[in-house]
Amino acid sequence: MAPDGPRAGIFCDDMRMIPITGTIITFNEEEHVEACIASLRRVCTDVIVVDSLSTDRTAELALTQ
Repeated sequence: MAPDGPRAGIFCDDMRMIPITGTIITFNEEEHVEACIASLRRVCTDVIVVDSLSTDRTAELALTQ
């Protein structure tokens, strides 16, 4: 998922961006997954969500982010 606004990430001394991928492993986290993704998007160039067969709306909400 691409971050909103300016590209997120960490820059090295010569201003090259160092890509960072954040990974979230979830199970029934519909109450928290959107905030977690938003938080990671501030510092990561990519966010991967791995859902562990949740029975709530976790996967659905993660896909909309």
